This record gives sequence, C-alpha cells and structure tokens, in this order.
Amino acid sequence: MEKRKTGKSREVYLDVLRILGCLMVIFNHTNERGFYRFPADDPGSASFFLDMTMSMISKAGVPLFFMISGALLIAREEPWRKTFRRMIKIGVDLVLFSLLYFWIDSMLLGTPFSLSATIYGMLGSNYWHLWYLYAYLVFLLALPILRKLAAGLDERTAWYLLLLAAIFMALLPVLGFFLPAGINDNLDIPWLTTNIFIYPMAGYVLTHKIPEERFTGKRIALLWGLNLCCFILGEIIEYQFLLRTPEQVGVITGYFDERFLINFCLVNAVTLFVTARRLMKRVTAGSVLQRLISELGADTFGIYLLHIWFLWKIPFFYGIWMRIEHTGVFGYHFGILVSCLATFVLA
Repeated sequence: MEKRKTGKSREVYLDVLRILGCLMVIFNHTNERGFYRFPADDPGSASFFLDMTMSMISKAGVPLFFMISGALLIAREEPWRKTFRRMIKIGVDLVLFSLLYFWIDSMLLGTPFSLSATIYGMLGSNYWHLWYLYAYLVFLLALPILRKLAAGLDERTAWYLLLLAAIFMALLPVLGFFLPAGINDNLDIPWLTTNIFIYPMAGYVLTHKIPEERFTGKRIALLWGLNLCCFILGEIIEYQFLLRTPEQVGVITGYFDERFLINFCLVNAVTLFVTARRLMKRVTAGSVLQRLISELGADTFGIYLLHIWFLWKIPFFYGIWMRIEHTGVFGYHFGILVSCLATFVLA
C-alpha cells in the first residue's frame, strides 16, 4: 500500500518480498489444483510431502505483506487524517472489486445479480481472497495505537515480543496436539497472535528496533535450520492428523486441518524477511533489474486484486492451465507453479 516511487527511493528487499509474497498468495488460492492437493495424495508418499511443503510455504504470503506494512507504516509520523485517507482508498478497492467478482460469478453461473443483496452480504461475508482487505482496514484503524505501543519498545522487549509469539503461535498448539486433554484455552494471548498485530509488529521491530547486524550470516543459517525443523515437525503433525481413525471420537478420516500448515508461519516469515534484507543489501543489482524489481513490487497490490480472475474465471486461460497441470509427471507435480507464475505475469 506504499505509494509508487522510483527504484532509488524504494527498498529493493521489500519489493523482492512483495513479489515472493504475491506468488505465495496466488498458490494459496489454487485450492484442489495445488494448495489442497496433498490430502488426495497417498499419505506418506513423496508426492504427499512435496505438495504439503508447497502448501506450508505459501502460507507465509499474507504475513509477509503485513510485515512490510508494519515496517513502513508503524514508524511513519503522519497525521491521523492521512491514515484514515488510506482506509478510504482500501475501502473503495474492497467495494469495487467485491462487486466486480460477485457480478462475474453471477454471469458465469447464469444467475441474476442483485446489487443491494450483494452489498448487504458483504457486511457478513467476503469474496474469497478479499478477506485481506477487511483485515487491512482494521490494521489501519488500529495504526495510531500501534504506533504509540511500538514507540515504547526497546530491543530486549522486541525480542521478547517475537519469543512470546513463537511460543503461543507454534509451541503450545503443537504441545496441545500431542497431549490427550489438549491445552487450557485460558493459556493464550489472542491479541498478540492475531495477524493484524503480530506480523506488522514483527516487521516493525525487525526494521527499527533490532539492529540489522544482529542477523549475521551464521545466525541466518541457524534460523534456516530452525525453519527446516519447524517444517518437518509441522508435516509430521499434519501426517498424523490425516491418519486418525474413525474410532477416535469426532474424527473425520482423511480430513486435514489448515492450522497445522500455519503453526510455524512466523518463523518462516521472519526467516524470509531477514534473509531477503541481507542478500539484497549485499547484491548490487543493475539499474534495469532494480527498476524491474521495483516496478513489479509496486504492482503486487493490483496483481493480488486481479489474480483470481486470471487463475479461475477466464475459460480460455483456465483451459490452458488445465492442460499444463495434467501433462506428464512435470505437469502433475509442478504445472501448478507454471500456472501461478503465468497468472502473476498476466495480472
């Protein structure tokens, strides 16, 4: 949501993260074609774990965008009215694109479109991928308060914030999975672990409170090792969840729980954030490449708004995607990635 700037005035690593996050979001919306494909695989097979890994990776897309917003907006000193003007712009996008997509669906399904019923329904629900705009509006609404809270943080408290989030978002849910009685619901900090708080604050503290030099090459390598362990643990839990038997009370055999795909999302998002910053600040990109990265980074919000249309709604392109995704071994395993990349370029 940052205004378009020239390549020289933009942080290249943030644009790289925007592009990466946008590709992840597109994959996250492939449903049974990609994101929900692993439950249909043979549990324990190579395809099963490959598909599940791609699904887990894609869940970092939205957190990365919230982290970027936190890094850019929480530390910015601006009048409240400017923050609220941002809300108006996002609100307009939300209404216009919601109406557009609901109208497109009515055309494709051959059902009548009701403007009043659609607007009324938007208050209680949302169109598929546009849930993010609702959450982003709430983030902007709370931004003046977040700025005051963030200003009082020192480095030690910033580390404590990330540690608490990791414990309550990752460790306790995992522990609750293995304990027969689970974890007491009162052992939670829901305001800390909600998307519109922890990820913007994580982006803010990593940019403004924790010195960049803390993340040396060795420490980033260790962070990637931790991230790998989190992926393995998350996949083991998801695998065990899918293998539950009907004898267990309330169990649906073969059902997966998306919570286990996002338990360690904070670790993955932080790892990607600090890695991209270190790499892009040490790599001298040519002016043409840097302008290209900055242009694509500036376009990602529009790509997010339009990608569902190109991924699912246009019969011509959908037919192409189906041929790509069902052609040979490569198509079955990686064709969806080609479709996602092509959708990114088209949008």
